[in-house]
Amino acid sequence: HDVTYSPTYALISKHMHSAYEILYILSGDASLIIEDKETRIRPGDLIIVPPRYYHYLKINSPVDYERYNFLFMPNELDVSEDLIPQSFIMNISNNHIATEIFKKFDYYYSVFDTEKFAEVAKLLLTELLFAISILKQPVENGLSSVLNPVLSDALSYIKENLFTLTGL
Repeated sequence: HDVTYSPTYALISKHMHSAYEILYILSGDASLIIEDKETRIRPGDLIIVPPRYYHYLKINSPVDYERYNFLFMPNELDVSEDLIPQSFIMNISNNHIATEIFKKFDYYYSVFDTEKFAEVAKLLLTELLFAISILKQPVENGLSSVLNPVLSDALSYIKENLFTLTGL
């Protein structure tokens, strides 16, 4: 659970991970760019970014930016990748089950040492994935405008061929 107070108009570094990333937004004025698509995020948005997706956050105004942020691999949680939605943004602020899971993260972080918290965090992430898999609210891709069609094609090609060996 992180808070950035009065962030400057800036980019939160462009990057990708070898793991899934979950972001849950509590406050702030920012836009998320995944690959070449941008959307404005709002409090209550739950975002899942799959592995090897290029992404970054653009701060739109100096409003405090508060969020939860987790990286995980499905095999660490002992869940099937089929359970994990692929690259989406959905607002869960009215879903009591999902929002309570995030409150549990704060509580357990305050009472357990790092090792025990890591164990319970895996369980909570697993519970969260199951909770969002049964939500009645349809999954929204939420990613709006394409920033650059050429970039979109290039990123698709790189992702498809990143781990492919070719002969010379």
